[in-house]
Amino acid sequence: MRKNLFKILSLAALLSLLSFLFFLNETTISIRINELKAYLQDLDFYEGGVDHISLIATYEVNKKIYEERITQDAADSIEYGILSMQISQFRDKDEKKYRIFYYPATYIINFNRKILGKAPVKHSHEKDDYFTDLDQAYYYERNYLFTKAIPLYDRILERKNLNSTMRASVLLRKGYCYALSGSDDNAQQSYNMVIAEHGHEGAAVTATVLLQYLEGFSRARQRVLSDDADSIFKSRRLVSLLAYEKALEVLNKVSKNASADDIAQIEYFKARSYRGMGNSEKAVESFLKVITSNPDSVYARHSNRQLYIIGTNMGGANNVLKTSKDINQKLKDPLFDKMTSDQRGSVHSAITSMDRVNVIIPENVAGKVRDIKLKSDEVSYSYVTITTKDGNRFIGKILESSDKLISVETIIGRVDIKKETIAEVMENN
Repeated sequence: MRKNLFKILSLAALLSLLSFLFFLNETTISIRINELKAYLQDLDFYEGGVDHISLIATYEVNKKIYEERITQDAADSIEYGILSMQISQFRDKDEKKYRIFYYPATYIINFNRKILGKAPVKHSHEKDDYFTDLDQAYYYERNYLFTKAIPLYDRILERKNLNSTMRASVLLRKGYCYALSGSDDNAQQSYNMVIAEHGHEGAAVTATVLLQYLEGFSRARQRVLSDDADSIFKSRRLVSLLAYEKALEVLNKVSKNASADDIAQIEYFKARSYRGMGNSEKAVESFLKVITSNPDSVYARHSNRQLYIIGTNMGGANNVLKTSKDINQKLKDPLFDKMTSDQRGSVHSAITSMDRVNVIIPENVAGKVRDIKLKSDEVSYSYVTITTKDGNRFIGKILESSDKLISVETIIGRVDIKKETIAEVMENN
C-alpha cells in the first residue's frame, strides 16, 4: 500500500514539475516575444519621426484646396490616406501569458542575463502608462479634440525619462494641436521650442515648415475676412484655411436668407466646421442632413466620405461607420468604395482601454437614411465650356449651380464662376 502511495505521489510530483516547467517555458517565450515586439515598436516609433509627415500633409492639402489646385474628391482621398498612415502608430498592449508564472520566469531570465552581463527585463509599468497617454492623445487629436489632447501631451512632457527625439516629437504635436484649435501664439511658442531646444532632431525641420504654414494661413485668413466676396465662397475658403469658428459664424448668418440651391453646400461646410471644432455629434447630424435632404448633390457624396472618416477615427465597429456604408449602397460613390477597400482603419478596435468618442444616430434620422431615393441610379454631370466676359475659358463638368455661381470641376481643380461674369455657356457633346 505504501509502495503504491509512494509511486502515485512520485508520479504526481513529476507531472507537477513537468507542468511547471512547461508553463514556465511558455511564459519565458511570451516575455521574450513581448520584449522583441516592444523593441521593434520603439524602433519604428523613434525612427519613423512620429508620423510628422501627416502634420505637414494636413496643411498642404488644405492649402491646395484654398488655391483651387485640387478637387474635394482628391482631398478626401488624400485625407483618408493620411488617416490610414496614422493609425499604425497605435501600440498593442503586452500580453502576459500565465500570469502566475510571469514573475518567476522574469526572475530566471534576469538571473541568466546578469551572468551574461546583459541588462535585465523590467516591469515597465511607467512606460506602459506613458504610451497609454500617448495613444489617448493621438486618438483625441485624430478626432479634433485638441483641447483634450494638449493636457496629455503636457503630462508626457513632464516625464524626466524622455529622450530628446521623443520630447521634440511630443512638443511638435502639442504645437500642432494649438494651431488647429486656433491658438496661434501657443503654437508658435511650441514650434520655436522644438527648433531652439532640439535643433538636431528631425522634428525641428518639421516645426520650421509648420511655422511657415501657420504664418501663411494666418495672413490668408485676414485677407479672406476683409474681403467682400460672396459669403458662401468666403466660408468655404475659411474652412480650407482651418478657421472653423470664423467659418461657422459666416455660415450661420448666410443660412438665414439662403436659397434652396445653396442649403446643401451651406450645411456641408457647417458640418466641416463642427468637425474641425471637435463636435463630432453635430458634424454627423449636419452631414446626414445634407445626404437625406439632397442625396443627388455632389455634397451628399462628400458628406458620406466624411462620415466614414469620422467613424474610422472613432474606432471599432460603430453606427457612423455602418451608416456611411449603408448610404453608399444607394449613392454608389466609387471613391468611397476605394476607401472602404482599405481595412487598416479596423486597427482601432484592438485598443479597448481608450476613452472613445461615441456618436448616437437617432432612430428618426436612421429612418430617413433608409428612405433615401435618388433621382437616377447614377448622378449625371453636364460637361460644358464656359467663357467669361474677360475672355477666360473653363472646360469641365458642372458640380453645382446656384443663383449666383456655377461650380465647375476642371483639370486644375474646382472653379467657382460668378454668373454675372459669364458671357457664354456651351454644353459639350
